[in-house]
Amino acid sequence: MSTLSSTGGPSSAPALLRRVARFGYRALLGQPPECDFGRTWPGTASDGQPTLRLLHVGDCGFRRMEFGHDMTAPPGYPLVAAERLLEHGIGTAFGHYFAIGFEDLPDQARLVRHMHLDGEPDVVIVQLGGTYARKVVLPHKKAIHRLRADGNRRAGRLIYLVHRLLRQWVRIAGSYKTHYPGTMELERFLMQLKEAWPAAQIVVIPPFPRSHNYRKQLRIAERTDGDVRAAAERCGVHVLDASGALDHDPSLRCANAYNLNGKGAQVVGDLLGEWLLENAMRADREVASPARTSAVPLRRS
Repeated sequence: MSTLSSTGGPSSAPALLRRVARFGYRALLGQPPECDFGRTWPGTASDGQPTLRLLHVGDCGFRRMEFGHDMTAPPGYPLVAAERLLEHGIGTAFGHYFAIGFEDLPDQARLVRHMHLDGEPDVVIVQLGGTYARKVVLPHKKAIHRLRADGNRRAGRLIYLVHRLLRQWVRIAGSYKTHYPGTMELERFLMQLKEAWPAAQIVVIPPFPRSHNYRKQLRIAERTDGDVRAAAERCGVHVLDASGALDHDPSLRCANAYNLNGKGAQVVGDLLGEWLLENAMRADREVASPARTSAVPLRRS
């Protein structure tokens, strides 16, 4: 039996085919971004200024997506809120832990290890659960998500027309592939946060309403959103509901009818910024008091 050469012959054919496929894929869809702009964004904090540490736990809802879904899109409403705080002399240190469903929420040790934040947060935003009302044809696989993101970037504004056509296919052939488990894990996580960080403000943002819906999708979303609000109330944490401000306006979403574009991020960021300013400025006024009880203690970097 002959040994096949690493520089030629049949053994090199699969490797050659993979190289050709990668070259063709990139020639068609372009090069991916060099980094994940949302995950690597550190916030607006600078030395010598009061700093609020903000942790986001959840899915891609915090990103700004101008065309279609993009896993490397820049921060959206947290950046808008941070700019509002900066106008008042308050910097923001930002961290993110990615979780799509309630069953993906981590224990405390894992959260601290991967939250990309130096020190305990002052405010924790928990925003996830929209995936349960997501009707899809293709499975939830990394390769599929990567293909979708690359295609969205390459198509640019044409992706809105593509999605309009795809919705007819999804209406017929799609299904709801993510089983809704109820809010047990969400409540477990919220109580975990309260116990681990008693000084932190915890804010739950229900999933954004979609600008395009199927009938069953609406029923799933209504149940999920109601359960999320009820779970937050039982756990004694804040709810920041953006559904009234966003409504079902497609001009505030990207092509997938859910994730926010720049205009949508501005709407939610203004809501969050106003809420943070009210709490942060109260803490700032109380900073000299030894009996201070505010849940948002501003730190100086």
